[in-house]
Amino acid sequence: MKKLFSGMRIALLSLIAILLSYVGVFWITSLIGINESTVFESDDTVSIYLSTNGVHTDFIVPMVNKHTDWQDLLGLDSNKGGWVAIGWGDRGFYLNTPEWKDLKFKTAFEAISGLGSTALHITQMKTVTVDRDCVHVRMNSVDYQLLVDYIHKYFILDSNDKGILIKSSGYGLNDYFYEAKGSYSAFYTCNTWINQGLKFANQKAAFWTLTDTGILRHYR
Repeated sequence: MKKLFSGMRIALLSLIAILLSYVGVFWITSLIGINESTVFESDDTVSIYLSTNGVHTDFIVPMVNKHTDWQDLLGLDSNKGGWVAIGWGDRGFYLNTPEWKDLKFKTAFEAISGLGSTALHITQMKTVTVDRDCVHVRMNSVDYQLLVDYIHKYFILDSNDKGILIKSSGYGLNDYFYEAKGSYSAFYTCNTWINQGLKFANQKAAFWTLTDTGILRHYR
């Protein structure tokens, strides 16, 4: 019996040590900034925004400008809103967990283990308000195109190169879900995806982060 309790104690202490190491590494790497000094290669700038709901971060980009037309890929009408918020994450969380009270063990396990599929969340917006939860980012056109390319490659496309809408899946009249590529896990979250996109587009970002705070601390 003593050996049993001793083994359980060692296992528990090992688990605690692993969790503390995980949190420590995450905290340190989220403080390290990447691309802190953005260099503009042209006078042709594009405004985008980074928005958080306290857990999940989105890119907010123009629905239509001279560089890209998201209507074509998404099959949406810009008259419903001139801006589009784009996020990526675990499909089960998105579709089955609109609020934390709806979270089920199976959904959480599939998400953190990387076993579940993913989806892109699209929300049309008429206006964007800058506040503590939404920051303005100015990009040159070259870097903006890199960001567009990064987002595009996560869409699963149909035979006509259009995004595949997940039917009857939105939370409201102006938001939608699309089939997506990639694997969500405890080490690659929705916020990690946003952070990687910023790095890919030569924008300020954390070295690595799991949370919205790890991203936005470099812009506030």
